[in-house]
Amino acid sequence: MYVAAFNLRVRTHNQVSKMSIFHPDNVFDYFTENIPHASGDEEAYLSAIARYAKESGLPVTADLAEERVGGGIRPKRELFLVLTPTEKRIRRYSSYHFGRPLGATLNVGWYLVGKVSAGGLGGWAIAGGAMQGDIDGLEALIHVVHEAAVIPAIREIAGAASVKSM
Repeated sequence: MYVAAFNLRVRTHNQVSKMSIFHPDNVFDYFTENIPHASGDEEAYLSAIARYAKESGLPVTADLAEERVGGGIRPKRELFLVLTPTEKRIRRYSSYHFGRPLGATLNVGWYLVGKVSAGGLGGWAIAGGAMQGDIDGLEALIHVVHEAAVIPAIREIAGAASVKSM
């Protein structure tokens, strides 16, 4: 898979962690939505997020990553568009955006993942020395990413899916 908006290619298997980063202690927030009749549009959805993030000038870097989402001998892997803040103090918190086929529906969403887990205030982790102002900045950034890139991408794919299903 290739996302042209950022000239991204999927990281190879050797560059991927052997342990899942989606342990409950590392996922600080998440969002999920279903787009009817959009199964098969996973790449278009991730490309749309990357494009809207770039067009909006969001202070993030983008990468594609194949990550483990399960355990066992042959764990399931999924492709994610990873948006990482450019601000040094909150760079350890990335949003992992996904699109998963579910029958004829496309399940889309994101996870806000941190590299260090700890307890926090109001559901936001105060991890690795981050101050409340840093966490407030992170919360603001994830909302801007959601409103400027995720919601428009969902609308774009939903519009294309409704035309496709006619």
